[in-house]
Amino acid sequence: MREVGKVPGKRESRLGFDGDNAFNRMNRMRGLYEIRNHFSAMLPFLRMVYGSQSTSWYFSLLEGVEGIKSEEGVQQGCVNAMWLYAMTIHPFLQGIRDILGHEGFVKFFADDGNIAAPFEKMCEYINFINQEGPKFGYFLKMSKGSYLLGRCDSLEIALERKERLVLLGLDPHVVKLHPDNDPGHVSEFGAKIVGSWIGSDQYIREQLAQKFETLKSEAEVIKQFPDSQSQNLMLRYCFCQKINYLQRLTPPPLMANFVAQFDDLKREIFQQILRKPDIPDPLWTQCCLDIQDGGLGYQLTAHVTPVAYIASVLEAKPSLDSLFPGFIDNRASKMVNALHDSLTEYGHLISDDQQILVPTLADLLEMLTNKPKDATFQSHLHEKTKAKTTKLFMDSINDTRHLAWFDSLRKDSNVGGRWLEVSPKTDEYTFTPDAFGVTLCYRLYLVIPPFIDGSRCSCKRRTHLDPLGHHLATGCGVGGTRHHTHDAIAHVLKDMLNYGGIMTRHEEIGCFREAFPDNNQRPDLSVFNMPNLDKKLVLDVAVASPVDAQGPRQISRRVALSKERRAKSRFSNKVAKYQAVSAANNLEFLPIIIESTGGLHHKALDFYNSVIDHMSSGDNQYKLMCNLFWSGRISCRLQKSIASAILSKSQVVNGLLTSERSFQFTPEYISNFPVATGATSRSSSA
Repeated sequence: MREVGKVPGKRESRLGFDGDNAFNRMNRMRGLYEIRNHFSAMLPFLRMVYGSQSTSWYFSLLEGVEGIKSEEGVQQGCVNAMWLYAMTIHPFLQGIRDILGHEGFVKFFADDGNIAAPFEKMCEYINFINQEGPKFGYFLKMSKGSYLLGRCDSLEIALERKERLVLLGLDPHVVKLHPDNDPGHVSEFGAKIVGSWIGSDQYIREQLAQKFETLKSEAEVIKQFPDSQSQNLMLRYCFCQKINYLQRLTPPPLMANFVAQFDDLKREIFQQILRKPDIPDPLWTQCCLDIQDGGLGYQLTAHVTPVAYIASVLEAKPSLDSLFPGFIDNRASKMVNALHDSLTEYGHLISDDQQILVPTLADLLEMLTNKPKDATFQSHLHEKTKAKTTKLFMDSINDTRHLAWFDSLRKDSNVGGRWLEVSPKTDEYTFTPDAFGVTLCYRLYLVIPPFIDGSRCSCKRRTHLDPLGHHLATGCGVGGTRHHTHDAIAHVLKDMLNYGGIMTRHEEIGCFREAFPDNNQRPDLSVFNMPNLDKKLVLDVAVASPVDAQGPRQISRRVALSKERRAKSRFSNKVAKYQAVSAANNLEFLPIIIESTGGLHHKALDFYNSVIDHMSSGDNQYKLMCNLFWSGRISCRLQKSIASAILSKSQVVNGLLTSERSFQFTPEYISNFPVATGATSRSSSA
């Protein structure tokens, strides 16, 4: 419908207009009359609210409290206001429709109206609204809106028609001549309709340029925000969605430059979050992948554009067909051409390199009919582009250890990346800026901020530290950080089980002494009433890194892509340690293995899901809530522990490195420093 105002050769004019204070001037009696005729059951309630004048009060004025009488219109905040307003003006809109007949169309969004019709019908309509509108409380705002005059046979005729419209009351600047009649003002021929624009290509591009300046200001606000965790949430949930509406309504060729600029803005915000002046293209591609695909969920904006446009046109097809039968075959229409170009681009996004499969309109309409109920058509189409994008990114990774790491992120069972989605409302879910930055780098396989080249760990082996933080995170037990990470996961699992009404005990003493009296082993958790299990269940937790910081530099791609490779190894070690002794004591044993990227070993995932099923008792909505809550707790607890391990150990390592390189910072020098000795003596004598 937006297309009517800009189809070449069309003689229709288009008027976009606004009611003057329409909600507050609505005729209440007219509205109640319509309610009585069509929804009489609601009349007593609405008559109680709007049947007599009411008083609104202003406080804290210099004169004291002032009252304002309200005799017309609907009250702000009333849940029935929009419905009552629509009922009130419906006969008025039907009158407009009767005038138009089959020579145009009229569409209203609340008090904002849009009409397309031949010029003479337009004049008749404006007269009608001026005469009949006040009876319903609708007054046309003559100084606001846009009248796009259809193409005329000459400039003189166009100017004559503009003069007639001015005599009817329209402000001269509202009336805009068609570019074929007034080529000097092509960039002014256009109008804004429900948040987007129609008109000449130049007009739309200028409006997009102005919109981009607004987006730059909003991006700057996010960049200046002091908390990086909140910045990430604002970028992902607020800023990344900013132009989706425009992508659905504006032909993609007009959006190309705007989309590229918007993507650069997103990239700048992320660079501020990461505290890096620049990031390479492959890293940005990973950031734009879904969290479940190993990214950060920022979206590849250019990939969304054709998908959004296709979804928008096809979802509107029934309405468009009723107004313009066969519009989809009109290749003279810019909209239809843009649709077919988008179909071709979509085919490239979903197909492999050997064969481009461009879906037909019939294919897509069938998809629209059969899409999942919990998904929008746009998201359903977009989902089909992600597999190829992820595969191309994986193929671009030459470092097979990096590949193994990324593959672990992709297989995190929707648990590992939850820390990126939670709101920092409590300490449990709040990361300090340093911790969030380190955790981001750890996830993205980047050099961690506190790393100093050539540094060694303070452990006995004096290991050369890897720049990615793997040794500090999970490879070294000095300082108790690895034990702290392990305990953090065990404790949150205990909390989850207890919440579900399942009795647990942490590190139960004498658990295995029934068969082996001298056995002092203690499982991490003993579970006494696990559903569907007639034995006591013992759990032992381990955190495994998908790559070995001290292992071989490269592995084969086949090995790198082996599912749960490192987790399976830790699982086998736990089974060898505890399985036999558990069986001898008539106990059920289960290792709980979680990778440092957040992914659960499939046996641990089955256990987690069984606990969630138990605590939700068949209530799917509650099950979803429980899953989001506990996956967030597990994910945040793990990543905060890893960040703490990296930061605390780095502080020690970097401090020792400074001490080694400067004799003045050694304990021997400081202990023999005269001022320090004198200060100690004075303190003692005091």
